[in-house]
Amino acid sequence: VVAKKKFPQDRSQVDKPKPFDVICNSNWISLQENADHVGNNRLQVILDMRLKNFKASSQEDRKMIVNDIVSSIIDDSASHFLSLHVSSGQYMPLSRESAAMCIKDALDGKLAITDQQKPCSSEANRLVSRNYKKRLLDKVERRNNVFMHKIPIHPMRLSYNPKAA
Repeated sequence: VVAKKKFPQDRSQVDKPKPFDVICNSNWISLQENADHVGNNRLQVILDMRLKNFKASSQEDRKMIVNDIVSSIIDDSASHFLSLHVSSGQYMPLSRESAAMCIKDALDGKLAITDQQKPCSSEANRLVSRNYKKRLLDKVERRNNVFMHKIPIHPMRLSYNPKAA
């Protein structure tokens, strides 16, 4: 049996985050944007991997996914969720509940972005389809113009030639 490491819950301030720590905004409920930190980058990869399951899950299962992510950061990699205390310039460790709120906020934000991108994708598909149909109609129209204006065409071009196909 492998025992999980117990860390003190004294919430003492930290001068500098460790590599796998996750830096949150000072509001304690969202991840810091554009954080050039290994822990935040690692968390983004984890969130991307879990996003599809999160989207398809019930509310209860979403809570389990969020708590599992928090547990993997805090327990498995011995890291913390930290928030910069602006006046002191030091980082304050967040509780598991605050960390879970950060994770849920980040996953909800990623869902909103993917939902906004889908209409763009379908719009692009409609545009490509429309252009394809337009090219086909232009081709048919050119053929009709050739027949309507009785432009001389070599007779072999009008007949079916199985060797050419």
